[in-house]
Amino acid sequence: MNTPRNLHVKPSMKARTLLLTGAVLASAMAGAQSVAFNQKVANVMLLQIDSVKKELKITESQRAKMNEAAKPFNAYAQELEKANKQPTQAQLTKLGNLRDAMRTKVIALLTVDQVRRLREITLQDAGLFAIATNDVAKELGIAGANLTAIRNALKSGAERSQKIIQETELKVLKQFEKRDPKTESDKKTVAQEYEKKLMAEMQRIKPQVDKIEKDTTATVMSKLSTAQRQKWVALQGKPFKG
Repeated sequence: MNTPRNLHVKPSMKARTLLLTGAVLASAMAGAQSVAFNQKVANVMLLQIDSVKKELKITESQRAKMNEAAKPFNAYAQELEKANKQPTQAQLTKLGNLRDAMRTKVIALLTVDQVRRLREITLQDAGLFAIATNDVAKELGIAGANLTAIRNALKSGAERSQKIIQETELKVLKQFEKRDPKTESDKKTVAQEYEKKLMAEMQRIKPQVDKIEKDTTATVMSKLSTAQRQKWVALQGKPFKG
């Protein structure tokens, strides 16, 4: 029996409508997921930096509303600072809750494009450590042994760099610990000498720290597929030169 020709015709109007609806829904879901990712990752604390506000084209109206949203958090943070003692766990929890409330309000004041750009700047500012966070790792599709290896590499690199820096700071500090300036002028002179010596020592160890960073970067990148590396670059957007 010959196959009826009508089995090979184009999809019916109903079928085409269902296909179109499915495509639209899929696109909408992807867009919503992208917006949600941007909102989760964007660091609103960076909005304290003038160059960031300029990059995002924050309006005066937005700035005023953001300042208002930040008042409860800032007031409590200043209260804890003035107390001049270690905050209790309850106080830290309250501070965290106020920060989260502030963040929610600030994010709501931004446009979709502003949140996206803030997320890009956030990832540039955080660097490779952002890859190890749950939200970014999930967005890049990194999990299991690769994610563990990335986190271990970042932890090891940070610890090695910090050890070199701390040892250098201690070395410089010991050179000045017996100095006992009496006058304000002497204190200023010693402080300037200390800063100069410390800066010189930091320059001396810079190649060591840079090599650790380079090696760590190579290790992290080796755990990503080509597609994941490309997506990581894309997520950071254009370089922020603020």
